[in-house]
Amino acid sequence: MHTALAARPAAKAAIRHGEVPCAAGPRTTHTPDHAREDDAWLAAKLRDTALFETPWEGDARLIPVRTTRALKDASAVFANRMWDRLDWFLDGQEACFLWAGAEKAAVTLRTDPMFGWTLREITGRDGRPVNAATEAEIVARFAAAGFRCRAM
Repeated sequence: MHTALAARPAAKAAIRHGEVPCAAGPRTTHTPDHAREDDAWLAAKLRDTALFETPWEGDARLIPVRTTRALKDASAVFANRMWDRLDWFLDGQEACFLWAGAEKAAVTLRTDPMFGWTLREITGRDGRPVNAATEAEIVARFAAAGFRCRAM
């Protein structure tokens, strides 16, 4: 019998008892998985990170979202995948406002190379569209503040 095959049961028994075999041959090493620890660390750091400054202070009904925690919460409530675009909010390509009218909505603005900040989308709870009157009022308030409305 080949010596490597004969030594295999002894090596398995040694490993079960916490001993490391000294035989030559392929070895595998276990490296700890730090990905979960890194994810938790990053999540903790991002939890209350300030987002890029919004292009407007808003008004009584349009409230700017200023932290990652608020963005994540709004993304869950309005189901519009804002959280998936976190990097755009952190580097100032997008901004979010919450509509505090009778019908709640999330409003996102996006930078446009031609027109500057423009309305990107208006989303009601659970990703539903808002009624026409609410949308018209939101668009009018942003227009009065100097923003353009992109086709939605």
